[in-house]
Amino acid sequence: MMRRLWLALALLGAATAHGQANCPHKETLWSCVGLVEIGATRDGKLERVRLTRFEGGESLAEVEKQGVIARALTVRPSGLTLYQGLPDPKAANSPQSPFMFFSEAIGWGAYLPLHAAYPLGPDTVPEGTVEKTVQVGGKSFTLTTTRKSRQLIEFRYGNRAAPAVSVEGSWDGRQPEPWSDDFPVSDWKHDTNRTVAVLRDARSSGRDCPKVDTEAQKTQEKACGASGGEWSKFGVRAHLCGIYTCAPKTADGGKPCQNRNDCEYLCVTPKAAAVGTAVSGECARVRSPFGCNRQVDGGKVVGYVCMD
Repeated sequence: MMRRLWLALALLGAATAHGQANCPHKETLWSCVGLVEIGATRDGKLERVRLTRFEGGESLAEVEKQGVIARALTVRPSGLTLYQGLPDPKAANSPQSPFMFFSEAIGWGAYLPLHAAYPLGPDTVPEGTVEKTVQVGGKSFTLTTTRKSRQLIEFRYGNRAAPAVSVEGSWDGRQPEPWSDDFPVSDWKHDTNRTVAVLRDARSSGRDCPKVDTEAQKTQEKACGASGGEWSKFGVRAHLCGIYTCAPKTADGGKPCQNRNDCEYLCVTPKAAAVGTAVSGECARVRSPFGCNRQVDGGKVVGYVCMD
């Protein structure tokens, strides 16, 4: 788990204050968040990921590596995603993208250990500083929480067997107001043909889709099929615009698994089982953050994850 957290950033959720009913992941109140941030330190090197969910449903993903920050801002109602620090927006879903494992890192790095320690949600975290032992990825971690206010909780955890690696972060249930319509974004990248100077332009861009090179798509589809990957439309915008991409095949797809660390990508189950149910999983056959799956860890279902 720690290795994969270090590598990147299928979401146990994210949105809204925890007292509200419209949490995107109904099985954990930890998903009802305004801002969650985690930083992983390994051998003195820090990488940080941050997810902000604004009032109204807009979201901002941020990845910091060696002092360089990449950002992905998804706006409403258009659904357009703007990128900063990513030269080519077409590479946003590639294995090399800093956002490829973003939601996975937030889910496994923050929601899962917090849910394991306090399954009834943030309201059950005691005042002051408290330590608990939790099982994540088949390993035992000491999780320390500090309640700073009703809505703000700081946490950190580590494994004595790997003292050079530690994770710390914060969870805040308060949703900030969305950025102003006049916020300048002319230097942010996007995959449309329109000029987007301020957020007002992005929010009203509708289904302004990028031009699709049909011949290139045919070539890519053949290469995808030959490699055993899955050729499909991944994500809401891809469905709206008819954009196909290839989810690469994993080397261990279908292999029996019990833990997240047993697999190259994810340990999942096709069974319609509730969280906490004991199951035997299988390693995911392709690598993609999109779609829905039931993730398995410690021989149990730990979340039903959907990402669009």
